[in-house]
Amino acid sequence: MKLNKIAFVLGLGALLVLQACHSDKPHHREQAKIIMLQSTGEVSVQPNEASITIYLNCLDKDIKKSKDCLVEKSEALNKQLESYGIKKEDIMTTAINRDKEHDWVRQYDGSPSKRIFKGYRSSVTTRVTVKDLKVLEELYPELLEDKDIDVHGLSLTHSDMDSLNNAAYMNAVDKADVLAEQLVERMGASEKEILRIGNTALPAMENDFYMEDREDKIMYNMQAGNTTLAKSKITINNGTVYVHKNLTIEYRVK
Repeated sequence: MKLNKIAFVLGLGALLVLQACHSDKPHHREQAKIIMLQSTGEVSVQPNEASITIYLNCLDKDIKKSKDCLVEKSEALNKQLESYGIKKEDIMTTAINRDKEHDWVRQYDGSPSKRIFKGYRSSVTTRVTVKDLKVLEELYPELLEDKDIDVHGLSLTHSDMDSLNNAAYMNAVDKADVLAEQLVERMGASEKEILRIGNTALPAMENDFYMEDREDKIMYNMQAGNTTLAKSKITINNGTVYVHKNLTIEYRVK
């Protein structure tokens, strides 16, 4: 009889332990709510500097004369630019080339076309930064009128692009945050936190922020602001420089 009581007590204790262990397990797994937003930030500013690409070239059958001609033109260009107050550090040579140049002459007697040597083409490409746009008004027409100079491009920009890029990124974050707050409220949640931010598409990530089963995730793919999936770019419109930066921001909703 005493042994039966001991067995009964031990069995009851084991049952209580099993029940306690079972009660620690949640009945329902909490869903991991994830919001992923693609946002475009934009800032605009008046341009305060310009850049011009200038191409000089000389052709001569004598290679030394071709080289000397190019040196002479380059020196004349540098003096012209310096007369407008452009500093040497704002004049950058980006390419120097020297090639043989030929023409193919068609023969009307039926014989094959002949390759005729024209001479040695020496060329230099120079990029000039003009930090005073008032100077540009006089300099640019003068360069265009010079028959020895080919002007390949004029672009307006701003001297502090790093700050503008950072401001555009912060604008993208602010836009995304406004939309995220509205979504959190509509979802009946109370808090959110940023998990990841990237200026390219974010890769899938499996870690502690996600539940193991894919069906337990709630994903929202929304757009904040005027989003474009193209690369970050600078466009010029009506004398204003617009800087656009794209971000993908992932939030965890609690």
